[in-house]
Amino acid sequence: MTSCVYGLDLQANSICSLYHESTNSQETHKFLISSCSFSNENKIHLLEFDERNKSIECTSVWPVKQAISGMWTSPALSSKILVATASSNEMNILNVQENSCSEPKTILTVSKRVSKVLWDLEGLQNEVKFISGNKLIQVSLDGGKIGDEKGNYNLGSEEVHVAALDPHHPSLALLCGYLSISIFDMRAKSVNDVTSVYPLHGFGKTTAIDFSPSNPNELLSAGTDGTILIHDIRFDGKYTLERKCAIPSHEHTVRRALFNPFHKELLVSCSSEQTMKLFEFNNKSFNCLKCVDEFGDSVMDTCWSSSNPWVFAGVSFNGKVIIDTVPNDTKMQVLLDEKK
Repeated sequence: MTSCVYGLDLQANSICSLYHESTNSQETHKFLISSCSFSNENKIHLLEFDERNKSIECTSVWPVKQAISGMWTSPALSSKILVATASSNEMNILNVQENSCSEPKTILTVSKRVSKVLWDLEGLQNEVKFISGNKLIQVSLDGGKIGDEKGNYNLGSEEVHVAALDPHHPSLALLCGYLSISIFDMRAKSVNDVTSVYPLHGFGKTTAIDFSPSNPNELLSAGTDGTILIHDIRFDGKYTLERKCAIPSHEHTVRRALFNPFHKELLVSCSSEQTMKLFEFNNKSFNCLKCVDEFGDSVMDTCWSSSNPWVFAGVSFNGKVIIDTVPNDTKMQVLLDEKK
């Protein structure tokens, strides 16, 4: 048994990894978990996982005003450690202090319903992009201009549910509505339909997308049909998707699926069927390396640790957090394959 469990006293729906300058070891991992209770005071819990001793400690609890529907941390290489939280009617940007146990400062509040925050992947963090309804909005985080709107772009008639920035082309954002998929080019300020993908997941909804940090032009989508699809995205006058692999990962809705940040063969997913799964895959086959099924409720969110690429975590609606690791034999095989 390699997993560790921690139980919160509130319902929860978001987890993300926090890279902090106080993290001085690749065996120490920090995670933020947000609650979503409509009858109690809500909180963000800062958990620290000691991989060597297989222990989890709650090192800080930050009170928040409303139930949180989404939470996103800025990239690990950022000079500022920022956390964006979304509730039913506003988004807040929090600045994590040098002492991570101290309550963070709210540096910006935007009175809009936000479905996704897109941080600057190049690490400057002098602005934040977010999706609200059918719009992509850019807001400054720079000194005296903080809160100034730098861009407001209409993305079409359909509300955008999920979005992701391409790490190899940071000016491109992939957008998914209920059935449609498109690319927004922030330089050209244009929306381009992606063809040959209607619909992606049968008659269901696309619930998650992610670009591969390792393989340019590779992305995944997941949906209410319980399937994860691996695609190549092509541009030859127009954007098209070519399916590379289909993974029947879950029996119920896939709520989140993410590529490993460093190793192209690995991905993690979670589902309303009360499981979190670790997969190894290539263009021809896939293998479920781990199925974590001790949550007892819908698994709402999952993430990889930013301290090292072998640790992943998930949180279920009943507030149970489970942190696990990639099997040692898989680690060795992945590293050996990458040296070939």
